[in-house]
Amino acid sequence: MVLMVCGLQEIRWVCGSLQPLQVERNPLQMGLMSFFKRRSEPAPKVYPVSSPAVTDLVADVCSALKAQYQLLCGGEDRGNPPLVHWTNDGKPIIDLWLMGYISGFYDAASQSRGCPFELNALELIFCVFYGEEDASAAVAQYHVVRMALKSDSEAAKLFGFDEFEEGMLSGGNELFEWLSKKIQCPLKVYKRYSGMA
Repeated sequence: MVLMVCGLQEIRWVCGSLQPLQVERNPLQMGLMSFFKRRSEPAPKVYPVSSPAVTDLVADVCSALKAQYQLLCGGEDRGNPPLVHWTNDGKPIIDLWLMGYISGFYDAASQSRGCPFELNALELIFCVFYGEEDASAAVAQYHVVRMALKSDSEAAKLFGFDEFEEGMLSGGNELFEWLSKKIQCPLKVYKRYSGMA
């Protein structure tokens, strides 16, 4: 019997053939190695929602928004109007009107279907179009804006949060107008970011 080391796997010669050698490994060493392996791959974020109806709602809202985004890009998937601009020091600057429009559109859709408004679902909608990092920044800003508008609307307007409120009303009203057949399709995002507004 001859023992050889081939790369990291130890093998042995038995009766004219090579077979892996069963070697007892130190459990602490293996645990440490698997710890480092797991740390190198971040787990994908999960956006739990309360029911399949909310999942369907998110899919429908994303489809309606995607149509406007495709109009902006000439039918090609070249990009969406930016929701978050990152400064050189890593701080997010959120487009408050767009954040308001998307959240108002989703809120109106959830009201029309009798589904609860869920922040995880709103973050998932942001994530579909802008990725996890931008979605997380937008939802954090969403909390700040909503609290400011509830507590002191005059101070909120000084900080420019009235732009969020305008976007939210635009998104919500446009969805209800679309559902009641007053308009053919929602186009306010397209009009605003294509320069038509």
